[in-house]
Formats: sequence, C-alpha cells, structure tokens
Amino acid sequence: MRNFKTISIAFGVLFAVTNAFADEFVSYEIARVVKVDPIGNMKAYSVPRMSCTNTESVQGAGAPVQTQQQKCISYSDREFRYNVIAFNVTFEYRGQVRTVRLDHDPGNTINIKTVTRVYAIE
Repeated sequence: MRNFKTISIAFGVLFAVTNAFADEFVSYEIARVVKVDPIGNMKAYSVPRMSCTNTESVQGAGAPVQTQQQKCISYSDREFRYNVIAFNVTFEYRGQVRTVRLDHDPGNTINIKTVTRVYAIE
C-alpha cells in the first residue's frame, strides 16, 4: 500500500511539473465547406383551423327582410415540419476532406482551431 501512495504522489508531481512547463500556441485557419447535410426528423403538429361561410336569407311575407349570417366550423388539421437537430459539415482542410457535426450551419467557410503544445523539460 505504501508503494502505491509513493507512485501516486510521484505521478502527481510529474503531471504538475509537466503542465507547469507546457505552453500552448492556438491559431485559427479557414477551411472551405464542401457540403452541409441537415440532420433531423419529421414531426406532425395539430393545428386548429376555422372555416367560415356567409349566408344570406330572405324572410317575410309582405316586406322582405334580408339577413346575412356567418356560419363557422372549427376543425383540427395536421402540419408536418422537419426539425433540424444538427448539421453534418464536410470541409476540405490541407488537402483532406473531413466531416464534423455542428449545431449550426457554418456557411461557406469554417474556422479550424489548431493547438500546438510545447513542453520544456529540464
């Protein structure tokens, strides 16, 4: 058990020292988007609707009385909508074609984050 604690402490110190001397260089490059495919599903929605018609009626024996009425009926209709959840984005980066899934449509270009980690060991 004592050796396990010693090894754990040694790895902890080594990790802390390594990260203390690590330096990251972050840069961004622009890649051309080749294709964007939306990913989603079709969903049915119930939509209330109303249909109205105008009716005219003539009443009265001697003097005609004209009345106008509107008759309406309400009903439920179904609409189908495609819900986009994400986008599969295919892009060209340094001569290679790669695909990534994003939560938005990036347009014609995509920013590629490159990280270079440099370690100094003494």
